[in-house]
Amino acid sequence: HTVTIPPRPFFRKMIEHKSPEWGEKMATLLRANDFDTATALVYMGEHIKGQLQMFIRDWKRPPNAASTVRQKGFNNPLIETGHMVNSVDYSADGAKK
Repeated sequence: HTVTIPPRPFFRKMIEHKSPEWGEKMATLLRANDFDTATALVYMGEHIKGQLQMFIRDWKRPPNAASTVRQKGFNNPLIETGHMVNSVDYSADGAKK
């Protein structure tokens, strides 16, 4: 029995779908925080972290194999224990978190 795990390019797709709005979001955060770049970067990091976690939770294609669904008890290809989604983080170099 050979196990084949298909590619699931969630990170690439998240960037493709969400990055066009990041410039305006950063500008808004800078204005809202009196142009404090460290604070704006922390908020931006939190924003992008949330977007990536949402993509991981919502990713459905390709679905798990029937045997995997039986083993896990549910069909969410990128979630098993929650370790990956809970490990998403960011670093705003020089900014305090």
